[in-house]
Amino acid sequence: MPSRVLWFFVTCYILLTNAAFSVYADDYRITSPEAFAKIQKQLQPGDKVVLANGEWRDFQMKFHAKGTPEQPIWLTVESKGKVTLTGQSNLQLSGEHIVVAGLVFKDGFTPTRSVVSFRTSKQNLANHVRVTELVVDNYSNPDRSETDYWVAL
Repeated sequence: MPSRVLWFFVTCYILLTNAAFSVYADDYRITSPEAFAKIQKQLQPGDKVVLANGEWRDFQMKFHAKGTPEQPIWLTVESKGKVTLTGQSNLQLSGEHIVVAGLVFKDGFTPTRSVVSFRTSKQNLANHVRVTELVVDNYSNPDRSETDYWVAL
């Protein structure tokens, strides 16, 4: 009987702990590059950064965040297929436990060597990051003598 009581309390503790962490996760709907840069300083594990529907032109995203294995930080879109990064846009990631979902790069090219890079500098790398539902369509440097990469690990 004591093992069942212990199991009950451990289970309750785990459920309550996970529920408490979930309560504090926030969704941040972002409507400008300035808001995107500013919000990163306050991100906590479990938070979501949501790019508002529309065309994001010449948006060089540097995204640094630190989630946890249980509560990654998300970078996603308001509606799949309705957020387009165009012109000279790219994404540089660093930090830990990040999930990126739903980005569409279309009709442009990266101003750097890669559209998506798993580092923001030589010292700031990305670890335990998942990129899913990524579209790169008609997104190559118009100068064919220049080499560019869609994803650099």
